[in-house]
Amino acid sequence: VLGEYSGYFLLGYMLDKKQEKLNKIKTSVLLLILVIVIAMSASITSIYSIWVGKPTDLLYDYRMIPACLEAIIIFMIFLRIREREWNVKVQKMITNVSKYTLFVYLSHVFVMQHLKINFDITSLSFHPIISVPVLSIIIFVICMVGAYIIDKIPGVRRILM
Repeated sequence: VLGEYSGYFLLGYMLDKKQEKLNKIKTSVLLLILVIVIAMSASITSIYSIWVGKPTDLLYDYRMIPACLEAIIIFMIFLRIREREWNVKVQKMITNVSKYTLFVYLSHVFVMQHLKINFDITSLSFHPIISVPVLSIIIFVICMVGAYIIDKIPGVRRILM
């Protein structure tokens, strides 16, 4: 499963290296494009679901162009955020969360699969407008708790964190 996401690692690295050129695109334009991509994905997937007569996740897969565009745009927006723009408490929180994000990135797929296999919970279990954000938060929290626990285990921490 992890090998399937290696393209996103490389893409993030490339975007970071090209940050100076990419910063010429205004944040408001990026946000507008993000909203358009999300709206188009939702609309097309809804129409397709109605056409086939059952819920589908046609354009929500990480291998699809809309999901890739969303990831690129969100990453570009986060690259623009500078630590000096935040107060000390927010900086500390961002630093603490950021040290666990690689673990979250690597483990979220396993949590999603566990929820699907053991509890039959997917983004199609409820209306996607509700289930996608709620599941995203739940999965993020589960992965962060797992990362925190692993961070407290001295021998394991050096291997996984």
